Amino acid sequence: MNRGLWLVFFICFVTVSQSSCILLRKVKPHHKLAKHVSTPVLTTPTINTIVKADSVAGVDEKASLMQMLTAWWQKSPTYSSFTAKAKMRYEGQGQKQEFTTLFRIKRNEVIWASVTALGGVVQVARVYITPDSLKLINYLNREVMLMSFKDAAKVLPVPADFVTLQNLVLGGALKTDGNAISAASLANFYSLEVADSNSVQQLNFLKSDSTLNTIQLRSVQTGGPSGSISFSDYLPFGERKFSMTRNISVVNAGEQHLLDINFIKADFDQPIDFPFTVPKNYTQK
Repeated sequence: MNRGLWLVFFICFVTVSQSSCILLRKVKPHHKLAKHVSTPVLTTPTINTIVKADSVAGVDEKASLMQMLTAWWQKSPTYSSFTAKAKMRYEGQGQKQEFTTLFRIKRNEVIWASVTALGGVVQVARVYITPDSLKLINYLNREVMLMSFKDAAKVLPVPADFVTLQNLVLGGALKTDGNAISAASLANFYSLEVADSNSVQQLNFLKSDSTLNTIQLRSVQTGGPSGSISFSDYLPFGERKFSMTRNISVVNAGEQHLLDINFIKADFDQPIDFPFTVPKNYTQK
């Protein structure tokens, strides 16, 4: 399976898992790949001021803000299963590709996805992911790949863990471990920066309804991958809100990858199965 097809299929799961860049503007769905436009990173407040640390009231207010945003960051969604259908447009490495992906997730156990092209006429690939393994059927090359996450890291553009992939599909913070290191109140956003030994993640929440607006994630390694995700078009599903539109920008090894994800439908807590039958005569890689 060539690297280009790996990127098309896995960029929505993997490449952003260690990435960050600059904030993207809200991109509207369009028949062509949406143009991603860079704007300055919201790391310094421009209208509202960060609480001053030289006053007791300021210290208390800043601590309260940090506590509130940390709870938003680490909030665990309540669901048992998730299903969705999404239209995707990818651009990178001189390629422009459009495809449709069906997602099925059993929380913390299985991520299943099926990819088709040309309006569903051409079956491209199917993947079955557990916390320990990754299985892929490549229908175009009549191949099947069975590997551990450790082995998958040798093939995929950027290593990732199961929870990060799950969070990416569900539209939450990519990483929920690490420590909160700063918080700010901006014009229309609350911003929280968190860090661990491998990466720094910045999350920007809308003040109006506390929904996640952008994620920026950068590797602490010099020259490491960086990228950002913007979330928009939230719809209510019971007590939860789900972003139906995602715009992803990733820079890895000097190459930029853009992915627009437009969910057509989504649902939670429905009975699901995970069909994964390898056709006869397929070559195992």
